Amino acid sequence: MYHSDRHFSVALKVIFAGFLVFFSQLKADTGTLTETIIEYLQSPMGQSLILDSLDISPDRRDIYAQHIHDLYSDEVLLRDMVENLLSATDDLTVGDPDQVAMIIAEVGFGVVQQAISSGLNRLHPDDTRILITHDVRLIENLPPDLCVAVLDGNLTAEERRSLGAWYQGQLTREELRQYLLLSRKAITSYFHGSPAPKTISPAQEQIALDTLTRRVSQHPHAELLEPILTSPSSFSEAEICWANIEVIWLAIHEPGVVGDWLIIWAANDLH
Repeated sequence: MYHSDRHFSVALKVIFAGFLVFFSQLKADTGTLTETIIEYLQSPMGQSLILDSLDISPDRRDIYAQHIHDLYSDEVLLRDMVENLLSATDDLTVGDPDQVAMIIAEVGFGVVQQAISSGLNRLHPDDTRILITHDVRLIENLPPDLCVAVLDGNLTAEERRSLGAWYQGQLTREELRQYLLLSRKAITSYFHGSPAPKTISPAQEQIALDTLTRRVSQHPHAELLEPILTSPSSFSEAEICWANIEVIWLAIHEPGVVGDWLIIWAANDLH
């Protein structure tokens, strides 16, 4: 089953951009600046500078502007992010921008990754299914080595950010708006601890996995698919990528309550 690190979210990109713009302008000690940074990120001027730094296509600027406004209006999210980043960069100076940027990217990605993966299982299965569909649409358009790197979680924060920006550029305006909304819902549900995580019983999980196993055995190329899933180390990156993509689609397309159980299981497995 698909087991990648979570979303190449634009939430990650805009948060990093905000901090990088802020640190580039700041020429003072950052040890106690949580409130100042939050105020900056929530200000019209700060958000405009963030948008400028992202090199967004003019025909999508309004979508990202609304997303940034809605995301940064959540002070619980911002406070957690700011405190994590200030803690990680406490011993650094703005005079060392490369090191600051690297740490901001890695720590910030870790916080957002945790938020999305932990928030994913709080969404309705229909919403989770849409986000997983975006994941598989992304990886099925990658070369095999990059596809496997995504599946194994072996990309840097910058590589994930770049892939996310590329993928979002392929979406229609409506698809992009929906994608950002659902990503934001997952993030904010984690930081607020609501709604409660979706769970299934051991018996429901077994039924869901047995159903998925049966769908694999019924696949038109089951004779190829099953050995790859059983012993992936014996196969090429292209074959591993193909097999994972096929299984993800089987899970996505499973109808009814069993399909929802599969999505809930996947969201909890990614947590």
